[in-house]
Amino acid sequence: MKVVILVIILMIIAFNADAQDYQTSNVQYLSLLHNPALVALNNEVEASVSYRSQWKKANAAFKTLGASFSSTLQPKRRQGKGYLATGVNLYKQQVNNLASTLSISLSTAYHLKLTKTSTLSMGIQLGYFGKQLNAEDGMWEVQHNGFEYDPSISSGENFNRANTGGFDSGAGMVYTFKKRKVNLLQLGFAMYHLNKTKTSFLQNGRSRLPIRTSVFGSFSIPIGKKGAYIETKVIYQNQNKFSSLIIGAIAKIKLSEKAKTTSSISKLNEFYAGFGVYVRNKDAAIFNVLLQKSNWTAAFSYDLTTSSFKQANYGQGAVEIQLWYTIPSFQRKSHF
Repeated sequence: MKVVILVIILMIIAFNADAQDYQTSNVQYLSLLHNPALVALNNEVEASVSYRSQWKKANAAFKTLGASFSSTLQPKRRQGKGYLATGVNLYKQQVNNLASTLSISLSTAYHLKLTKTSTLSMGIQLGYFGKQLNAEDGMWEVQHNGFEYDPSISSGENFNRANTGGFDSGAGMVYTFKKRKVNLLQLGFAMYHLNKTKTSFLQNGRSRLPIRTSVFGSFSIPIGKKGAYIETKVIYQNQNKFSSLIIGAIAKIKLSEKAKTTSSISKLNEFYAGFGVYVRNKDAAIFNVLLQKSNWTAAFSYDLTTSSFKQANYGQGAVEIQLWYTIPSFQRKSHF
């Protein structure tokens, strides 16, 4: 059973144009994976690193490393005016030693001030998307002798190249209604792989990366006067025959009181904790925890598989860890 599952996963990554992009479960703070217009929207500077391990028990482990950095380009802009921002995002996803994908992209966005509390952001993303296949170490269906995988049986597979990829592009827009540094309402729409990068390993192959559509919406409800709030979020993504729908909420609670002084240092000393539960339709239940202190935020998520695939991975889905560093807008001249 495990061999068959591994073969299916490998074939998806290696050949067909229906392959899915990397998906993150730490959705408390949406990233450039969801919309290029989010670059430096909430802070002057944002940087993050992430690690995700998935399906380890299924003998077909996915491991993903990611990193991003974004910053505003006009720190001395006039108050209340729009501004430019740019950022770099990259991730590498490895499937055992059989195959991997690599994405490197540069995003640029303009955040236009509509009213005192609302912003319309428009962004584009340009970069590289590529895949690598180690066919010699692969396990193919024809190499199963009826009882187990037999490497002495020829796979009969021949490839013209072990690497493939090329130029990649995307675009998106985000509307934000913000009050007291909380995004009370946010709506976004984006499309990735607009040029449908060629991804075939065969010389005359026609496989291309399909366009991925990403739509999200969030609504926050403040609790009391101490900065706590509950944020509900809906994220829908579609890429050819594959779709993903995430629905859930996270509660963010202040654990330490803000000092009476109005200095930026006292604001940075605030300490928050967050606890969230999300559901990825027909796939997994997602549990999130985050801790925020000063400029740093650490987040942990765990995917509990609820689909039929739990028979292969023993009900264990994915573990994801992310670390963020931000320089909020109040440490410099305010955006608005």
